[in-house]
Amino acid sequence: MGIALTVVSLIGAVLSLSTVSIFLYHRETPVIKASNFDLSCLLLFSLFLCFLFLLTFIGRPTVWTCMLRHTAFGVTFALCMSCVLGKTIVVVMAFKATLPGSIVLSPRELLFARAVIFTVAEINNNSALLNGISHLSTCACLSDRRIYPTFFRTVPSDQFQISALVQLMKHFGWQWLGIIHSDEVYSSDGVAEFIKQGKAEGICVEYVIFYNRFNTEIEHIVTEQLKSSTSSVVLLFMSLSHTRQLFKKVDGNKLPRKQWIGSEDWISQVELASLGSKNVLHGAMGFALPQSIIPGLVEFILSLKPSDEPESVMIKAFWESFFECSFSPSNSRKLCTGDEDLRTITSAYTNREVRSVRNVYTAVYSIAHALNSLLQCENGLNPTTGKHCVNKTDVQPKQVQRIPINN
Repeated sequence: MGIALTVVSLIGAVLSLSTVSIFLYHRETPVIKASNFDLSCLLLFSLFLCFLFLLTFIGRPTVWTCMLRHTAFGVTFALCMSCVLGKTIVVVMAFKATLPGSIVLSPRELLFARAVIFTVAEINNNSALLNGISHLSTCACLSDRRIYPTFFRTVPSDQFQISALVQLMKHFGWQWLGIIHSDEVYSSDGVAEFIKQGKAEGICVEYVIFYNRFNTEIEHIVTEQLKSSTSSVVLLFMSLSHTRQLFKKVDGNKLPRKQWIGSEDWISQVELASLGSKNVLHGAMGFALPQSIIPGLVEFILSLKPSDEPESVMIKAFWESFFECSFSPSNSRKLCTGDEDLRTITSAYTNREVRSVRNVYTAVYSIAHALNSLLQCENGLNPTTGKHCVNKTDVQPKQVQRIPINN
């Protein structure tokens, strides 16, 4: 029995380590990335420990070996089950997202996706456009090249926005204010930097509210704080989705008038004033991305029809949500025809102020320009890098990173 346990233990441990090695070697491939690399490695490591702990059952039991068996079994079993449960939840969520009526993207994200399609088509129709190349992640943390060596953006870092907000407060003499922010890194890091810079300018913070959408008491907390506070200025540092939820929760609570200072993600969204928040937004200021016109983009966005993507469950779900209709017979909703006009509705998707979309447009052009330069080949060498030519099927992110993009 001891020999059998030893053989099983060693074979299992070796197989677990071998599988981990394979995962590490192929960690950049789509299959490994899609399998949740970190969670898979943790699961394999826990299996490795499980097999090794079989060795503790060999030999005469003692008090210490019995204690070790109980402890080791409890820890490894809990670790294994946690990993399996985590991967199961991910798979279940993925399958649920593909069910009819499930919307994976928000209307705003659908807008960005359509902007990518438009830009790629524009480039494919006229590759000469790449010669004139001069999305939405603004977190200053992403500027760390040690952690994000291949990350680029076509939108300014929050570091600039925060400095501008501090100067805005200083300009109007607002030195006493409250802050509400969400649980995203974008918000928490931004607020921390604002407090740091504001302190140097004599700006004091009366309160800071951590907004958690799952907190059932958050509406009461925000309402009572706004009513009892002595400051008349509120910095609301949140994403658009969190801001929309917050205003819907507190609207109608007879809040005192406040001067709202908004972060870039929501300050230019005019529909907020009509989405159940008109009693809250008596005044709002902030800094927004510049408005721009992209010829043909608005027409392309608004020309979308379900017939363009007949197999897309997502497009049909959006369409039913936009027009409050159904493609299947329903007693509560009218029947969708597929010919409804997007110009007749108000949504983040139909918002004609395509400020953020310009970043998507520019990002696609930047990547296309870098790829176009990287794939050039003259006499076996790339004229930009001076190195051997690259096959389009072998392009790596670090290679694209090193291609200069000229305005």
